[in-house]
Formats: sequence, C-alpha cells, structure tokens
Amino acid sequence: MKDVKLSDSAKETVEIMLTAWPAIVRERWRDKILHIAKLYGASKGCDEVDDKTLIETIDLWPLSENKWRLKSAIAKSRGESLQMGFKKDMPGFTPSVSSWSAPSEKRIAKSKKEKLKVTAVLGSPRKGGNTDILLDKMLDGAQSAGAETEKIVLSKLDIKFCTGCDACTKKNLENYCTIKDDMTRELYKKFVDCDILIEAFPIYTGRESAMLANYHDRLYGLGRLPWTWETEELRKGAIIVTWGAPGKSSFENVIEHHINLMAWHGIIVEEAVYASFCTEKGIIASDEDGLKKAFEAGRKIVEL
Repeated sequence: MKDVKLSDSAKETVEIMLTAWPAIVRERWRDKILHIAKLYGASKGCDEVDDKTLIETIDLWPLSENKWRLKSAIAKSRGESLQMGFKKDMPGFTPSVSSWSAPSEKRIAKSKKEKLKVTAVLGSPRKGGNTDILLDKMLDGAQSAGAETEKIVLSKLDIKFCTGCDACTKKNLENYCTIKDDMTRELYKKFVDCDILIEAFPIYTGRESAMLANYHDRLYGLGRLPWTWETEELRKGAIIVTWGAPGKSSFENVIEHHINLMAWHGIIVEEAVYASFCTEKGIIASDEDGLKKAFEAGRKIVEL
C-alpha cells in the first residue's frame, strides 16, 4: 500500500478524537483511526491526509459506530455546541425504520408443519411504546401468513437472575433450571416448542434491555456453540430494536451482537427491523412505511 502520512493538523485532530474514549482503550482506537485514515487517503490518491479528509473517515466503519461521540469531541475542542439531547425538535432528524432481510436462497429450510407457531418475546416495559408497536405489526404479518402467534411480555413475569450454578448444563432437569419462577413454569417450554422466535427490545444504554439480557442468561443451559447445531435443528428468528439516538447506524453493532447471541441457541435471525430517533412513546405509529416494513418482515419469516 502507498505510504500515506498525516498532516500536522490531522495528527492534532487524532488526539482530539481519542478523547472520545476512556484512556484505557485510546491506544487501541489510535491504531484503528490511523489505519483507516491511511487506507482512505490512499483510495483518494493522497500522499498526505489533511484534517478535512481525516474527519470524513468518521462516516466509515468502525468509526461510524462512534460517530456522535467523535463529532462531540471535535465540536467541544472548537468551542462549538453539538446538540446531543435526542430531543424531538432536533433539526434534520425524524424517526426512521430500517430493515435487514436474509436472501431467499440463504435462508434455512421452511418447516413442513401446516401451521407454524411464532413466539415473540417483548423486552420493553412500555405497553404501546415503539418496540411494542413494531412487534405487534410484525406479528400481524406472521398471522397474515397463517401462523399462530403469541406475545410474551417479560416485564409482567417473575424471572429471577441466573446464579451461575451450572446445574442446567450438568443435570437432566425436568424444567431446565433449579430456580422456580416463570421461566421454569412456562417460558422454557414456550422457547423449546416454538417454530419461530422473535425478540424485541429497546436500547437504553448501548445494549439490549436488562430484562432481555436476564432472559438470555437464563437460557444458558439450552445454548451451545453456533457451529455445532445440525441444520435440521435450526429454527428461524427475527428481531426488532429501537433507540432514541439519531442515525440509523448508531447501534447496528448491537443488532449484530444480538443476532449472534440468538445463533448460540440455534435461532437463525432472517429478519431484522430497527428504528432510530424514537424520542417519544409511540411516535413510530405515524410512520406508515416503517409499520409496513415490520408487517412484511413478519410475513416473510413465516412464508419464506
């Protein structure tokens, strides 16, 4: 690769960008920023990356996943104000629904059952909230394709924390766990019996909601390395994710992580619907195109 250097002003900007992270991880990000900057500069035929070109790399992965913290660090260094309150009147931002869909030829084989059972797990405490609205639309789509559907609202259930005793991996437990609560009373059975699993959650602090994380901790004994599942054991899945931050790519890394997490349980996510800038409860209900995306995802997860 062409040896591309950074200008003095670009080097100063790198130091400013690094203040976006805690000191313990800055050197890791320094290597990434410099590597991306030089690759980008070489692609543009530059001998030297200037300040303007460096800032353009913020829109490139993996820096794009940290776009707002980087822009805030730069704005702060210049004495500028960057509104990051995620308020409903932020100029240029509106709620936006995006989706990913696995190619038809890459999907796992459709079940031969006459009527598929779709179980949806809602990891949001807000009835009528944006996650709940999109999930209901996805379930409508699944029903339109002939599936039987059920929605489980985690916030209404008694689900205790995993104690890490490992009994679920060592004993042939009738109800999969030694803890007596709604997991052993009903949720393990619903998880095992469903043909398709949908999980829906809001992002409050840069990850899945706490109640859904707890649910997955309790599924530990039913999981195994993704590549050890036989093809005929795999089941289809879908996810819905919402957040308040602007930018549809703000938390795509969380979506990918959760897709990988579900694969540990033999659930292959083939439809993902996610919404950004959900700054008010239920605001997504006015996005007809977004609701249609959720409905279509529900239909396809059953039909394809």
